[in-house]
Amino acid sequence: MNIPLLRQIFVVSSSILAAISTGGTMGLPSILVQQLKRNDSLIQLDLDTETWIASIHGFAGIPSIIIAYLAQRWGRHLGFRLGCLSVLVGWIMLCFAKNALTMIIAEIFQGAGNKSLLLLCMMIISEMVEPRIRNQCMVLYGVTQTIFVLVVHAAGNFIHWKTISLIMCFPLALSIIFSFIWPESPAWLAYRGRFEESKKSFIWLRGKNKESLEEMNALFNAQREFLRAEMTAKSAKRSTPLMRIVWKKITSRDFYLPIFHMFVLISCYYWSGNLTIVVYTVNIVGKVIENSESAFIAMIVTDMAFIIDYQVRLCAQNCRLPQWSDVCSIRARLLQV
Repeated sequence: MNIPLLRQIFVVSSSILAAISTGGTMGLPSILVQQLKRNDSLIQLDLDTETWIASIHGFAGIPSIIIAYLAQRWGRHLGFRLGCLSVLVGWIMLCFAKNALTMIIAEIFQGAGNKSLLLLCMMIISEMVEPRIRNQCMVLYGVTQTIFVLVVHAAGNFIHWKTISLIMCFPLALSIIFSFIWPESPAWLAYRGRFEESKKSFIWLRGKNKESLEEMNALFNAQREFLRAEMTAKSAKRSTPLMRIVWKKITSRDFYLPIFHMFVLISCYYWSGNLTIVVYTVNIVGKVIENSESAFIAMIVTDMAFIIDYQVRLCAQNCRLPQWSDVCSIRARLLQV
């Protein structure tokens, strides 16, 4: 039995459980808009409120661009738990929501957590999973998220949105519990100079075979070289004014490059028009054919098309990813550019 592989799958399972819930957050606005328009709904919507419920999820994701810096400063564990907790708070607020304002606030928490988890889960998978299954795990995260958009859309035709909110709390709760079992990222521990802890984490995840030990040594050598360069730079900063140090920090690659990557990911999703289709498919089709059952079927077919398209694009993209020996080597190369 390949114990290290099972441990890596266990780490990935936390991300997949988070993807289940974040997929639900993406499908929920469409369900809310549809169910709250019914005459028997206790919460009535006007056009402005409906628009906010449909769109606030995206706007709320903008502050999540700083999650990359937080994860680099305080670790992957903290960033992952903060993202999960943000989405979980949103689901709990929805369970007890009695007015539209509470629902909008809940979606703000979900939007911020959802976009944070996108980056954190990709970071965790890339740093803690061996290269031969890394691409497949990244694809699985996106596919799982998209599938559960479909699941929530389908369930919304039969189940109340508060019941869906309650069900979506459980994957996140499990994900947070699992995060207390698997270790911190070896790459991050090495980045902080904690090489003994990094070694234990790396062996726990990858075992002691020859290939893994070579990769671990490459990680440590690259990071020691980086830390030596950092110490040399810090000794020159001691006589530098504070504002100049702060300015240099926020203009460094470690600060703005992860934020820029997160901004590109979010922009690609929302400027593509994907959100409009996900939320308003039933409305758009209903205007054309004036048949609620046909509109529901059209929404399911659209979601299935998204799943197929998303999987094909991710497979094509990940097949082109270079198989570096470790993530820290990539970082060292970027810093030399």
